[in-house]
Amino acid sequence: MTETSGRYIPLFDLAAGGMGVVSVAQLRGDRGFRKTVAVKRIHPQLASDAQFYELLAREAHVASLIRDPGVVQVHELVEQNGELVLAMELVEGVSLKKLQYAVEAAEASFPIAVAARILAKVGRALHAAHTATDESGHPLSIVHRDVSPQNVLLSFRGDVKVTDFGIAKALASEEATRSSTVRGKPAYLSPEQISGEAVDLRSDIWSLGIVAFELVTGRRLFKGRNDLETLRLLLEGEIPYLDAVRADVPSALASAVHRALQRDPAARWSSALDFAQAIESSVEGGFARRDDVAALLATYLPDEERAFTDRLRGALASALDAASAPRVIQRRVSPRPFRFAGLMASAFAVTLAIRLFAWPALESSPAAVDPPRERALQARPEDTTRAVDPTPAPVGPRHVADTPVPAAGAASPADVPLVAPVVPVEAAPPDPPEERADRPRRRDREPPSGVVEPQRPQRPAAGTAASPAGSPSTPARTPTPPRRPAYIEEFPL
Repeated sequence: MTETSGRYIPLFDLAAGGMGVVSVAQLRGDRGFRKTVAVKRIHPQLASDAQFYELLAREAHVASLIRDPGVVQVHELVEQNGELVLAMELVEGVSLKKLQYAVEAAEASFPIAVAARILAKVGRALHAAHTATDESGHPLSIVHRDVSPQNVLLSFRGDVKVTDFGIAKALASEEATRSSTVRGKPAYLSPEQISGEAVDLRSDIWSLGIVAFELVTGRRLFKGRNDLETLRLLLEGEIPYLDAVRADVPSALASAVHRALQRDPAARWSSALDFAQAIESSVEGGFARRDDVAALLATYLPDEERAFTDRLRGALASALDAASAPRVIQRRVSPRPFRFAGLMASAFAVTLAIRLFAWPALESSPAAVDPPRERALQARPEDTTRAVDPTPAPVGPRHVADTPVPAAGAASPADVPLVAPVVPVEAAPPDPPEERADRPRRRDREPPSGVVEPQRPQRPAAGTAASPAGSPSTPARTPTPPRRPAYIEEFPL
C-alpha cells in the first residue's frame, strides 16, 4: 500500500503470508485523532482473484464476532485506493514461531511453565471462537482451521493473541461443513481435513496438540521431504508421548497433549476449554505469569523490542512531517503557447524586413517591379497611330498610368515611359441572330474602324540579329502600364 491518501496511512510492512500482507499504519480521524493499527490487504499478484477478497471479508466478519482478549480484534473493513483493507489491533511483538527459532538457535529448551501458559491462552481463545454467536444469539461454531505457531502472536508485555481467521468457517453454513478444497499448513492439518470429511472444533484441538508437542520438545512432529510425505506421516506416522521425548515433562501434560493428538475425533477433548484447563492443572510448581512470557522474549530476542520501537517511531515521525509539509502541485506547462509565440515573432520579423528593405526599392524602381512583364513589353511592336499627350506626369508606382511616351528618337529606350494613354473604343452592337451564321471567324474579321489592332512580333530567324527598337523593319513598342505585384497589395503602407 504505497498510497498516502485515505484514513489509513501506511508506515511499513510487518509480515507476509500466502494470501496477504500485514502492515503497520496510522489511522487519522477528525480533530487530529491518531491511532497506530495493523492493516491487512491482498497480495498485488492476487488482487485479480475475487476469491481472496471473499476470504478477507470473511475473516473480518468472523473475527468481529469473537469478543475475547486472546483474539486480535478487528476494527473495520474498508476499501481504500482501489483495494480492500482490513484494520486490526496492532500487537507489538513477535510470532510464536520466531520465538521458537530463537530458543532452538540458542540450543536451549523452552520453559515448560511458559509453554503451558501460552498453550492454555490459545486454547481459551479458540474456545471463544467455537462458542461465538451472531447478533441474534445463534451459535456459529467457528472453526479456525489454521492453528499454527505463525498465527499465535506474543506481545513484548507478555500477552498471547490468536490471529488470522482468513480460512475460518462457521459450521452453520452448508458449504462450510464439507469442502473439497484443503487450506492450511500441511504439517498442522487434521486427518479429517485431509480426507475431506466434515470438520468441527475438534480439528482445531488436533492442530493445537501439534503446536504443543513441537513447542515443548523443540522438534517437528510430522516433517517429510515434501508436502505429500508430510501428509502421509500425518495419517500413518507414530505419535510419541511428550515425556518420552523430553524427560522433564510432567506426565499429566504429556497425557493431555497425547489425547489431543488422537486421529479419531471422538477420542479427543470435547472442547478447547477442557484442553486448556487440563494444561493449566498439569504444571507443577505453579502457572507462569504474563511477565514470564515477556522475560522470555527479552532473553532470547533482546533487540527485537528496541528495533520495533525505533522503526515505529521513525515511521511515525516521517508520516507527521509528510502530513505537515505543504503540498506542492507541479503542473506541466504545454510548450504550444511558446511555439505559437515564436512563429508569430518570426512572421513579424519577416514583415518588418520587407517594409524596411524591399518596399523602398520597389518605390524607387518602377521597372524592377515586374521583370517578366517588362520583358513582355519590350517584345511588343510600337503603335504609332495612338495620340500621345505631351504633358508630363509625375513618375512613380502610383502614377504609372498617366506617364506620357516621348517621340521616337527623343530619348534612349531606357528613358521611355512605360505607359501611354489608351484611346477608348465604343463597343459595336451585337449582330442579329440571322447574321451570326454568316459572320466570319475571329481570325478573318476586320477590326472596327478607327482601331488599329497590334501585330504579333515575329521571331527572328535563326542566325540573324534582331533589329534595334525604332528601325523601319521593327516598329517601336508601345509601353503598357505594369502590373502591381500581389504581395505589395497585401502589405499596404
